[in-house]
Parts: sequence; C-alpha cells; structure tokens
Amino acid sequence: MEAALLAAFMLSACLFAVLLFHPAGAAVRLWPEPLMRRVLMGLAMGSTAVALTYSPWGQRSGAHYNPALTLAFARLGKVRPWDAAAYIAAQFAGAVAGVLLARVLLRDMLGDAMVHYAVTRPGPAGALPAFLAEVLISGLLMTVVLTASNHPRAARFTGVFAGLLVASFIIFESPVSGMSMNPARTVGSGFWAHDWTAVWIYFTAPPLGMLLAAEWYLRRHGAGGIFCAKLHHQNDKRCIFCESRAAGGRPAGPIRGGNLSPTGRIPVREPKPHSLDDLWRSRRMKRQTWILGLAVIGGIGWWAFRPERLFVRTHVNEAAPMSQSTAGATASPSVLSGSFHSVAHETHGRATILRLPDGRLLLRLTDFATSNGPDVRVYLVAAPDAADNSTVTRAGFLELGKLKGTDGDQNYDVPTGTDLNRYRAVTIWCRRFAVNFATAPLTPAT
Repeated sequence: MEAALLAAFMLSACLFAVLLFHPAGAAVRLWPEPLMRRVLMGLAMGSTAVALTYSPWGQRSGAHYNPALTLAFARLGKVRPWDAAAYIAAQFAGAVAGVLLARVLLRDMLGDAMVHYAVTRPGPAGALPAFLAEVLISGLLMTVVLTASNHPRAARFTGVFAGLLVASFIIFESPVSGMSMNPARTVGSGFWAHDWTAVWIYFTAPPLGMLLAAEWYLRRHGAGGIFCAKLHHQNDKRCIFCESRAAGGRPAGPIRGGNLSPTGRIPVREPKPHSLDDLWRSRRMKRQTWILGLAVIGGIGWWAFRPERLFVRTHVNEAAPMSQSTAGATASPSVLSGSFHSVAHETHGRATILRLPDGRLLLRLTDFATSNGPDVRVYLVAAPDAADNSTVTRAGFLELGKLKGTDGDQNYDVPTGTDLNRYRAVTIWCRRFAVNFATAPLTPAT
C-alpha cells in the first residue's frame, strides 16, 4: 500500500509538472511568470496528498509515503524496525514505479528540460541554503503531524494540515531546494532522469529535520503523549501499529479506530529502568546510539564534501586529434571556441569544439586549470553564457562526462546529433553541490 501511495503521488507530480511547465503547454503561455504555475502546482500536490491520506489505502497503512516520516515514527517507538524497513523499501520502489508509469504515459514530454522528470534540485542560492531549507520544512511538517495527530479534536484533520503545508512549501520554498522533504520522491525522479544533483541533501536533510522535531516533541510531551504512527486514525481500518503496542511487539487481534477511548488515545506507560544494571545498560545503549549516529553523519559529511580534494590536483595531457591528408597530419578544424570565465572557482583556459574527419564532434579544453571538488562534471549548456547556477539548471544542459583533471589539456566526445545552435556554452559543474565553477561562452571559430 505504501508503494502504491507513493507511486500515485509521483504520477500526479509528473502529470502536473508537464501540464504546468512544459514549454508547449497552455499554462506557460497563460502565466509566463512561474509563481502562478507554482501556486497551481502546490494546490494540485497538496490536494493529492490529502486525497491519498484519506484514501482506503492511506487509512490502512498510515499514509507515510515518506522514508523520513517512517524513520521519525520508528525513533518514537511507534513503528517496529522490521516494519519500518519494509515501509521504506516499498516507498522507494513505489516512487520509481510511479515515474516509470508517467514516462510511459507522457513519453518525451516528461524528459523536456523544463520538466526534467520533476527532479528536485537546489535553486540558484546553492546547496547550503537548500539543505537548511529542507531541514526546516521537514521539521515543521513533523511537528504539525505530531501536534495534530495527538490532539483529540484536531487528529482527524492531520492529513489536511499536512496537505496545506505541502502546497505552501511548493509555492514559497521550492525555488530554494526544489521542495522534496522525501528521499524516495527524489530517487523516483532522479533514477529515470539520471540526474543526482546534490542528492546528498535529500537523503540527509529530511530525516534530520523530522528526527529533530520528533526528539523535541518526545522530550516535551514524553512517550505517553504520542499516540500512533497513523496520520488518520479515525476510521474502521486495521492499525498494525496499535496492535504491536498492545501486544508488546507480539501478534495481537486487530485494533481499529472504533476501539479507541473517547479521547482517541490508548494509555501508554513510559518504560523506566528498575535497577542500577538496567539504568547502566540504558545509558550505554544511548551512548552507543549517539556514537553510531555521529559516525554515520561524519561518513555522509566526508562523502558529500570530500575535504581532502582541496589539497589534491590532478594533471592530464591528452593529445589533440589530427586529420590525415596528402599533405600530412593537420589539426582538426574548429567549429566553436571560447575562453573560460570564473564563476564560483578560479578557472582559466580555452574550450574548443572540433569536427573530426569522420564527422564526429569533440570538445577540447586547452591550457585548462580549475579547482578540485566532489563529482565535477563537464556540461554543454543550452544558453549563450552562464554567469550563475540558475542559468545552467533552467536552460538545460548536456553532460559530456566527469572532469578528467584539474589541470591540463583534455578531450570529451560530443554526442552525435547535438544541436550546436542550442548548446552555446561549456560549464564546469559540481553536481554534488549544484555549483557552476566556470563557463566558456562559445562563438564561431574564425
């Protein structure tokens, strides 16, 4: 059910992204400014979230369809570890399947540069503001869910509150981070778009924000103040979470919404250690949990930032392709060329597109030098120039491969059929942090 819920959410996201952002659509002509289209997108996806939460499947599964939300409820002790693992696996599978279905239905329209499979990427401000924004909106959503679902009069409206937040975040926050809040949602789009730009943000920030909110709520209200992991419990559907709690983790008879007390709660007594040995073991477990958590965060931080690369430079020296003729070997003719200007990092050198004797195109960088970084790529950008990050992401790009070295001459194959009237700039791009290192605007060679 969780897989089906997230598949339906992703299908809706892709459909509305094509309707509202595809350049051939009526919405772009009616509302050239993106704000109005974001408003409509927010209303559409907020309504989708509400409909899924109150659907029969959502009432049954709890309507998480978000690994970060499931992890937070697992931390609160409301979802057993094996159930959480199954939920999360289903959520990722559902997201990928939902975009696949949209791809079958929408075909090339879903892959247009302005739609791009509804991929979530940082906005022009870059990766750090996107990370902080994702932590903030994820924490806010978890706080609202916990507050509403544990209030007798507001509990039945938890799904509505969550949908309103989804709509608001798409309207106002999406220009900063792309508005994911959901690692599975990001993977569903990125898998088919082959675009993992700054994916570390969407795997770390949403869980971090929701876990922080859960920890704050737990310390403020205690375990007895948290009822259940379902977003909508006022229904007659079976609740696997309450069954597990009622039986101490053992199988039990079905518990439904109608079995609840008038306040909408099942009393839960917070466990306390009853001996010095129990207390010592409890503290040791907490210490081990903190150590493991810090190790995981440290590993993710190292993978994301790769600080050692600040001190490492790689040199390459690839030969220029030559054309053979009766007069001997000569340099292949240039089609376009231009010099790099620095954007985020000091860079110099020249980019030239050459036409080889067999008709293939090749990009050659000469006298090139730039900074090192994690996951640096070479892009052809569909714009005359790119002096910032947003131009690259908005205009569209064609990836030629990983940067081979920070210094020296290097060659990159240009795919057959590339329209050089459209792609008029070369950008050195850090995909991990969505940062434009430098760009070379291309002009016809003389």
